[in-house]
Amino acid sequence: VDKASVRGNIYIGVETLMGTPKADYASQLGEDWYDEALVGRALYYSSDGDMCSGNTVIEHTKEPFDAGDVIMMQTEQGTLSFCKNGRTIGKIADVKGTVSVAVQLHRSGDRVLLQREHYGAAADRDIEKRKVGEEEMAMERDKRKREEEEARRRLEEEKAAKLAQAQAEKRRAEELAKEHAAILEEQRRNREAEQKRKEEEEVRRKAALEEERRRIEEEKRQRLAREEQARKKAAEEQIQKVARSRGGYYEEEPDPDAPSDAEMQLFLRNCLPLRLTAARQMGMPALPGAQAVSQMQILLTPQQHYAVRSHLTKLNKAAKAASQASSPGPSSPAPVPKTV
Repeated sequence: VDKASVRGNIYIGVETLMGTPKADYASQLGEDWYDEALVGRALYYSSDGDMCSGNTVIEHTKEPFDAGDVIMMQTEQGTLSFCKNGRTIGKIADVKGTVSVAVQLHRSGDRVLLQREHYGAAADRDIEKRKVGEEEMAMERDKRKREEEEARRRLEEEKAAKLAQAQAEKRRAEELAKEHAAILEEQRRNREAEQKRKEEEEVRRKAALEEERRRIEEEKRQRLAREEQARKKAAEEQIQKVARSRGGYYEEEPDPDAPSDAEMQLFLRNCLPLRLTAARQMGMPALPGAQAVSQMQILLTPQQHYAVRSHLTKLNKAAKAASQASSPGPSSPAPVPKTV
């Protein structure tokens, strides 16, 4: 390549002939090789490093050429080989028919010098160079492969490390979640225990208040009972005092043979003088009927009450003694006389 203005605009390769050398070439003058109609008919090496068949890229060699580079082509058993500066770049297989060396230039000023290498020592040198170039290419491919393998291995290691880190973080998050759940459960149990303790304290407090209320009520009842007893005692003392001041009689202890109040009233109602006196006091007729007599309440002075009570007590005692004397069985009280 003597001069190249812009990369990617110089094609070096071969064109298949249509029949005889005198026939038309695969493309007409001025037509671009990068065309679908020229697949398998225009085989070339582009200055951008691609080996193409028409508009189909067969291999990206990543070996562009520029001014000063020597590009060599050789066909052998249907295979077209390309060399750059004595180093094999790549091959295009299945080349069919008669081919002719051709060059396409896309910019004015680009220039390519075509030289034909003779057979003999030069060809041997070319083959040797091509072998060396192929070995270098194989070494380069092995090197790239090792680098790719190393890069892939590093990527897998990084991926595995990230995965392990993610799993460790996930486990840590799960442990933290469990610890948090355990703390919440412990707090819940503590709250329940505290609530239960407060409820028990409230029950005990209410029980204590109820016990205190009962105690206070009992003390109040006892106090009222004592006060009532004291009032009764004072009233009795007052009655005794009044009775003694009027010359009456008051029993310190009741006699078991003494009549009851009902028996006293029954006796008084059957006493004609007292009945007439009570009738006059109550505004009744001089001789009230039996129903009116049953409703009468005859009032006596303390001296009269004592005298009547003593008289009836003596009668009851006498009847009791007579009953005991006449019969060894249990005694019964003597009946209260109906009239006086």
